[in-house]
Amino acid sequence: MNNLPGTTLDARERGPRDSGGEAQEGMSNEPSTHSVLRPAAALLIVMTVITGIAYPLAVTGVAEVLFPAQAAGSLIAREGEPVGSRLIGQPFSDPKYFWSRPSATLPQPYNGLASGGSNLGPSNKALVDRVKGEEVSVNVPAGKGISSGNVGGCGHGGNLGLLALDWFSNYLETTLIPSLAAQGVGPTNFPVFLMNDVVMSGDDPPDFVNCCILGYHGAFGIPTQTYSPTDFDTTGLFTNTSDTSVWAHEVGEWMDDPLGTNPTPAWGHTGQVSGCQNNLENGDPLSGTLFPAVKMPNNITYQLQELAFFSWFFSTPSIGAGGKFSNNGTFTTVAAACP
Repeated sequence: MNNLPGTTLDARERGPRDSGGEAQEGMSNEPSTHSVLRPAAALLIVMTVITGIAYPLAVTGVAEVLFPAQAAGSLIAREGEPVGSRLIGQPFSDPKYFWSRPSATLPQPYNGLASGGSNLGPSNKALVDRVKGEEVSVNVPAGKGISSGNVGGCGHGGNLGLLALDWFSNYLETTLIPSLAAQGVGPTNFPVFLMNDVVMSGDDPPDFVNCCILGYHGAFGIPTQTYSPTDFDTTGLFTNTSDTSVWAHEVGEWMDDPLGTNPTPAWGHTGQVSGCQNNLENGDPLSGTLFPAVKMPNNITYQLQELAFFSWFFSTPSIGAGGKFSNNGTFTTVAAACP
């Protein structure tokens, strides 16, 4: 170190200094335990108050103002008393209820303290078998339903159930659908009742003379509740109709014409319509015409029905995808006037 002229460097100035400038024997500049713990404890207390008390209270308060039902747990009330939550699965054994989602909280199912999904993917056969084991049966009164093990013959097999249309519609509207209100079914959603090889007859008691109605979409009440019973057909009895094709027909029509009252110019003599019709039922003109089969991730191939586009009913050129008049291009121009 260079020094100014006339000065000397004291050896003590090269060593540690205390607060007065003198080096002290036996002393250390290490921070004390007290000086370390005090700010750490203070920070812990401050952050606990902010993140553990203030923030949860603020979020809860805002949620209760903006979303009171959800903030309270999405509770389902019956006669003013909470009976469950829309977020927690519950077991049902009465035939009037749909089965609950599969529970993973075995051996005690639907344990709210350990609620969770089944962890079974859509391609897992165990999930299919499990859901099948929880199917709900509807008890059909005598004279309102019949079945046959060999309807039509000609190599087509399997049992076919037949229900009286008026009875079944009344049962759905007055008994089954109202019983599902606690599970969230109401005018803001569209319940579909998928039946396995079960169709409907316009006669009461039902018979195979006035047969067969494979599905329909209906509406009732104020506010309006829409719904649809449809057949998942595996019998092969119905020409170009299989598994989900009826479902595709009814869901498509519900989307375009939920009440059956959306008017169109008269059209007809196509699909299932032998006369003239003047509503936006986009499945009826192509009944019996299938869309290319669709293979899903569960490795099952499903049959869907082709549907007419809006422009087929109204105008040309088409405003539909690809300029088509139906979703697989069977229709190439606007519907002919009827009659």
